[in-house]
Amino acid sequence: MQATRRIDGLVPLSAFQDELRDLLGSFPDLDAEVRLSWAGRGDHFAEIAWYDEDQPLVAEKGISPFSGLSSILGWNLDALALTQPTAKLSNNLPRLSLQELQTRLLQELGPGPWLIFGRTNDGTSLRPKVVAQPPGDDDRGSALRLAFRIARRDARDDAFATVLKHPEALNRADLRLLVDLSVAARDRNVPVPAIDALRSLCRAPQAAPWILSTCDTLEERDAVIRLQSELPFLWCATEVEHWVSAFRTRIDELERRLERLELPTADAGRNVAAALGQIADLEPGLATHAWITFLLVAPRADLEPGLIGRLCRRPKETLRELAEAFVTRQSEHREPPTGLHLAGLLPERRELWERYDPAFADLIAAPLVAARMAAGKLHQNPQVVGRCRAAWLHDRQLFESALAVALGRETIDPGTTQRMDL
Repeated sequence: MQATRRIDGLVPLSAFQDELRDLLGSFPDLDAEVRLSWAGRGDHFAEIAWYDEDQPLVAEKGISPFSGLSSILGWNLDALALTQPTAKLSNNLPRLSLQELQTRLLQELGPGPWLIFGRTNDGTSLRPKVVAQPPGDDDRGSALRLAFRIARRDARDDAFATVLKHPEALNRADLRLLVDLSVAARDRNVPVPAIDALRSLCRAPQAAPWILSTCDTLEERDAVIRLQSELPFLWCATEVEHWVSAFRTRIDELERRLERLELPTADAGRNVAAALGQIADLEPGLATHAWITFLLVAPRADLEPGLIGRLCRRPKETLRELAEAFVTRQSEHREPPTGLHLAGLLPERRELWERYDPAFADLIAAPLVAARMAAGKLHQNPQVVGRCRAAWLHDRQLFESALAVALGRETIDPGTTQRMDL
């Protein structure tokens, strides 16, 4: 796979590191790449990918051309237990046979499977690989944890998607596992597409709010929100209904915990409201999700005025004003992406974009389409989500501001599917 976008200016490529990461995240595959070429020329001068080299990380039986490669290149391999990501890493692994490696990892990290990743001494990144746990008759564990042990990747992906499509059935330990995997991916600089359970959020986005609601700290919320940078997944297109269910469950859980400790249960609402405030601060595009969720699950929480102001702050501009401002500043932007085919999904809103260059129609329509998906009024087709994500990457200011206006009307105001105030 490949993705391209025009970049102008005499600046080092390192200045575009975040943008290149976002482009790689347009595809769910660990083997995705972005090709860099000169404008107007067909040839490319560089390829950007999640890794530099794909080499066998397990020593093969007999004589192998790779048998001495790790010692020659000085590989620095680490391993992470996928079902216990908070356990210590296994550092500086030598290249061992599969059986030797499984034995060592089982002793050091506990049950597998395990993810091996690392670099050579010269900084070359190696493709992460999953090492399965040795076969056995241990079939204990939840459906999520059993999915990690499935050998075939396609069957494993299907199992993860099946489980995550019913997040209300996940226990807290399973949700904490997904939070911990998100943190491990960020802190260990492991590409998110290398972790199958997280990659499956593209097929089951309804699980995302449940994972976010399980976070206990700002750092954990940041790690979970960052998933959209490396996956074709868009937080602001997640359904508000799932947010409300997830955070209402979180309040119930906190209240039970406080009751056992004989503490005031009112603290549960304050805790959740504070979490929603942090989410809105971390990702402005989720401000409306946080606001609506707060209104529906913790409206009576005794909060500081500053937090109430952050949660209830609403955009002042209309959709027409936002569209006008977007078109005006396009002279400062790169060429818009093409082939998004989003305007056709909302023919009743064409008065917002028909006065402008047709190239802008899909970009103006994108946040309205995402708002419909978030309101549960439009099916979350992965292809449509990916197109909305492309529009979001092109101009986050328009996308997030317009979505805030549109989603507020779609979910709170009556009769909004027929008419929105312009």
